[in-house]
Amino acid sequence: MVTALAAAAAAALVLAKNPVFDRVFSLPKEPDASLESVRLGPKPNQYLVLPAGWGAEKPHRESPVFEMPAEELERRFFEIALSNPRSSRRSRDTIATRSWFWRFPDLVTVRFIELEDGKSAIAVYSRALYGHSDLGMNKKRIDAWLSRLEPRS
Repeated sequence: MVTALAAAAAAALVLAKNPVFDRVFSLPKEPDASLESVRLGPKPNQYLVLPAGWGAEKPHRESPVFEMPAEELERRFFEIALSNPRSSRRSRDTIATRSWFWRFPDLVTVRFIELEDGKSAIAVYSRALYGHSDLGMNKKRIDAWLSRLEPRS
């Protein structure tokens, strides 16, 4: 029994690092989402954060206001997001990130909004490209990244 579990664990590690999954669950070639006109679909595998009164869709969460200019917010956001070894920059404002085992890709599109008095906000649309449910992973990821950006009391 222990041998079978060890073999299964070893196989899982080999498969998780296998680039075949990256080819099977490939990224689309279509252009990235426009945050101003994003429309949420019926699937729960997406998460939208927008500043108050911004965009056409009601977000899952309203963006916090950050006590820093948008340029600094952008630098810090990408530093946090790209610290994950399965995340890579796809374009100027989009990150591709993959799940650990199956390597399912998610896309995260961001926009940094300059506000008055050197403050800023963020618009984020994170979505799974495959399947119906992501078990809340897009929400967990984005909320974790935003919490690392928010000032500590």
